[in-house]
Amino acid sequence: MPLIVLRCASAKAFRNRLPDASIALSVSGSMALAPGVAVQASAALWRASLIMAATICIVLTFLARNSTDKFSRFGVPGLVHYWDPTAEPYRRVVKVANVGPWHNQEDVVSHMWNAILSHYFPSTAAPGLPFQWIVGREPSRGPAAPVSERIKVTMSVLAPGPSGTLANDVERDYIWVECKAPSRDEPFEWKGAFDEAARRLDVAYRDREMFVIVAIGLKYIKLYWDGPRKLPLPGCKILGWRADRWALDDRFKAPVGLLRLSPYVNQATGDIDTSRALSLDFWTRGGPDGRPLNHGACTNLELFFQDIRTMIKLPGVNPTQF
Repeated sequence: MPLIVLRCASAKAFRNRLPDASIALSVSGSMALAPGVAVQASAALWRASLIMAATICIVLTFLARNSTDKFSRFGVPGLVHYWDPTAEPYRRVVKVANVGPWHNQEDVVSHMWNAILSHYFPSTAAPGLPFQWIVGREPSRGPAAPVSERIKVTMSVLAPGPSGTLANDVERDYIWVECKAPSRDEPFEWKGAFDEAARRLDVAYRDREMFVIVAIGLKYIKLYWDGPRKLPLPGCKILGWRADRWALDDRFKAPVGLLRLSPYVNQATGDIDTSRALSLDFWTRGGPDGRPLNHGACTNLELFFQDIRTMIKLPGVNPTQF
């Protein structure tokens, strides 16, 4: 009884919601034939089995490649996306998805965003450029408050020092990410997270501008910290239960040109509906042409990072004590 086992396993099974395929082909015969004929029949049976196995393998390879191509039809061209299984952020996002929405520890969220930001803002300076990006944990600063997980992206420029001395490291922060556990996905928790960020920002960035992301589990909201209060936009408010509106620090703004995709905020009023927060989900199907339902947000997050990497330098520098 010739038995052929064909196994097709894909590292992208989780992303595509496709289980690893395992197919067993069994070919047998119980014909009473003369010895010579039996040998010929057995050889023919093996050939038929091998041809069948090869055909199925070709078909499965084509289907898997076609499915993978559909999930590659979004994102900024030329980048290794955070949803690529070969990249660390993929594993970190999957980890947060697997612990579930009731997980009450925020370290997994912090690790995830640290991996995502390090992926899009690599610390190796590009040839010919005088600066490099640094992604690091932000210590607790300012008024005493419970320590939480936050990450920042900093542009670092080395300014030549006097002859025979080390260069001076001049830094300017660009992104501040406040991370919270998945279980805190409630309007008042989003309000609390922005309030906590504001207390730190008021000390370290009182007169400067900054991109701010509050992340709760897989969800996130991007806003702009307008320290000098230059932007003529309404202050932001979190929509609570019933008709409640909880005002944030008036320096939190939502300029659509800087934030790109921001469906959670009403540009005219500044009202924020946290139920419409963006998500890092890249696996739930339902979009056009077989793309994920959330493909637009995935692409826009990459465009947002690309805008920051190529934007005109934000004014001011970090104080030396920071």
